[in-house]
Amino acid sequence: MQNMIIDYIGLHNRAEHIYGVCPCSSINFAFAGVEYRKIYQHELHFPPPMFVIGLRGAPFDTKFNAERHNWRVAFHGIRLRPDPATPDHAIIEWDGIQLSLPLLVPVAESEVPFWKNEFIRLKYLFDHPTKKNLFLINLYIMNIFRFLLSYESQSTRELPEEKFKHLIDADVNFSQSLEQFASQCGYSVDHLRILFRKRYQINPWEYRNRKRMAAATELIANSNLLVKEIAAQVGFASETAFTAMYRRTNGHSPRKAIKLLRENTG
Repeated sequence: MQNMIIDYIGLHNRAEHIYGVCPCSSINFAFAGVEYRKIYQHELHFPPPMFVIGLRGAPFDTKFNAERHNWRVAFHGIRLRPDPATPDHAIIEWDGIQLSLPLLVPVAESEVPFWKNEFIRLKYLFDHPTKKNLFLINLYIMNIFRFLLSYESQSTRELPEEKFKHLIDADVNFSQSLEQFASQCGYSVDHLRILFRKRYQINPWEYRNRKRMAAATELIANSNLLVKEIAAQVGFASETAFTAMYRRTNGHSPRKAIKLLRENTG
């Protein structure tokens, strides 16, 4: 196995604003406290936990708050260079093999504890550089690259905004929040809002509220439920909030809709 040398590994938890260019190849795993990140032409506000591969010479701008927790590993022994064919990717070269590697990969909240433990173990190996531990360091680093490569290994993988929309559509009882859906997608709600609006030309909150109001109108027209019961059916905690939303959407109250759609039929 080709040898890989780790030059540095550490956990950072100080609030600071850092910017410049990546001095060397690195793996960055930030799982808390990132307020802003700009790298590879992406501007992310409060991004979710994510791996970011630093390419030597790549400009970056990152602002961390007091909740910051991010691991950084600087290494050499593997050649990384921008992939001219695919944005946000690098060509990784290892023992004569070349593969295209995504440079930013979100990590689901449920997977964060596993990766935190992986970096703790990697730090221990680095601090105790026996021959066995140097060999294990290679395996731990390659497992990170395996995860990054497998993220895009499925040609049928949904785009984040597509998955977000499918989760919204599948929640017919309106029992979950958009924050819960975003967590399942591995992105922050703010980031998904940008992607969703760009793809579907509508804000995800507005899209979901339209679905709720359409479901409410269906219940008004085809059931004998009271307004407060309809409100509960479409995910509102109070009749007042439901009435205000229905009025904004339809121009009249749900009680008037009942008169129009129930009492004037037949």
